[in-house]
Formats: sequence, structure tokens, C-alpha cells
Amino acid sequence: MVGPTPDPLLVLKSNAAFRLLPPEELVRLASAAKVERYQERTLLVERGKTAKYIWFVGSGSVDLTLTSANGGIARLPITPGHWATWAGCFGSEPLLFDFWSSKSATLVAFSRVEIVSAVTKNPEALLQVIEYLSENVAVSAAWILSATIFSAEQRLAYLLLVVSARFSVADS
Repeated sequence: MVGPTPDPLLVLKSNAAFRLLPPEELVRLASAAKVERYQERTLLVERGKTAKYIWFVGSGSVDLTLTSANGGIARLPITPGHWATWAGCFGSEPLLFDFWSSKSATLVAFSRVEIVSAVTKNPEALLQVIEYLSENVAVSAAWILSATIFSAEQRLAYLLLVVSARFSVADS
């Protein structure tokens, strides 16, 4: 089931980095955004390409996927209420994974070029984006390091601990 149509302006206002932008900038970004609805899995950005959009997931998911030559697949879903992804928007290198929509998804697509331009004009907003990216790097580094000392079950428990601690601090 695809959820209700998200309001791009409310989506921007719900984010700490974008709330730091001038109101007229938010209106401009929201006016240029587009709501995308998917009824089947759709390749949004192919590995090795640069994303043209940063997506907010209204319903369904955006799956970051990596496939191997022998058919193995690893998938990291970005779930409703989250952005897919800050690194894909603010990084200058092509992606090392594919972006796929889930079978049923509603996304709000914001132009990567416009978002980067708006945020880089505002140092406070840019610092907030850097904070998001550093949080993601810290979680990834903890996960990678845990792989060398923990069993699969312990890695999962450790990742859940790290992620839950991150969200409990963010919610307070």
C-alpha cells in the first residue's frame, strides 16, 4: 500500500538541517520537489552513477543494494521517515551501490544540485549535514570493527545497541 502524499514543505521543515535555511529557500526547494509513487521495484540510481536526487521516504523503502558476480545480494533498506541518503547527495563520488525503490513506495525527490546549493550557503545547515554524515560513519565503523571480534548474533546485537542509542539521544 502506498501512503498519503507527503507535503514537500513539511518534509523539509521536519529536518533539523533544513529548518536552518531561510523560509523562502524552503519554499523554493519544496516547489521544485516531486512526489514519486512506485508500484514495482524500480532502479533509481545505478552503481557507479551519481544520484540526481535526495529522496525522503514517505512509505515503502529505498533499498541500497550491492550484488556480487555469483548472484549474492546485500540490501540495506531506508525506511519511512528517513532520507536516502545524505552521502549520495553530498558526496562527489559515484555511488558504490544501487538505489532501488521497494515494490510499493512513495518518495519525495529533491534536486541534489538545489539541496547542495541551498545548504552550502548556510553554514549552520551545513554543519548539521556534516553531523548526519559523521553519525553514519561512526555506526558503519562500529559495525565493521565488530565483525572482527563478534559472532554474527553478537554483531547484530551490537548494531541494534548502537542504533537504538543513537535514536534515543536524537529523540530526547
